[in-house]
Amino acid sequence: MSAITVLGIAGSEREDSRAKTALQVALKAARKAGAKVEVLDVSNLDGHAGTVHDLPQDEVADVVGTAVAHADALIVATPTFHGGLSGPLRTLLESIPNEAIAGKATALVSVTGGSAERGDPLESLRQQLQGLRAWVVPNRAVVPFAFRAFDRSGNPTDPEVRERLETVGREVARYGKLLQQMRPAPVADTSAAVTPAPLVSGRVRRAS
Repeated sequence: MSAITVLGIAGSEREDSRAKTALQVALKAARKAGAKVEVLDVSNLDGHAGTVHDLPQDEVADVVGTAVAHADALIVATPTFHGGLSGPLRTLLESIPNEAIAGKATALVSVTGGSAERGDPLESLRQQLQGLRAWVVPNRAVVPFAFRAFDRSGNPTDPEVRERLETVGREVARYGKLLQQMRPAPVADTSAAVTPAPLVSGRVRRAS
């Protein structure tokens, strides 16, 4: 059986976002666990500097739905704004069709500028994803004091933070593989030869 694909979604429009940095640490662990990894960037949805707020709603839904449907598992990372999710991530999640994410392993990551006790958006994020019928893995990673959590190369400065993020990556790859194996094999339709539409070029990129 081929390797599963883990899609990372970072809910920040900032290029230097620490949510994106945390996501990369988790994705690297998923890759080491045997998964292929891709990134859906909310600040570059259409292959240019266009955010979820710059594009028509139906185009956002098309890009997001295609990317999520193509993946076998997901890692969703968000910065914390006043104890809640980022606006771009909220908009993106509202664009995910139920059938694209239903039954897929999904892991959660958040970063915050202060202590974890100041607010954690992951519970509301878990509820929203479960409402879409995603299977949210038990492990989650909260990165407090994110401004000092990573060095200039994007590596965690705290071994506990590294372990949390890497555990999330390993676990979503493991559960994603198990859920993939449990899905019924598709029934071949031999009535007509149909060429599947390719994933839109430039919209989803391989993780670095």
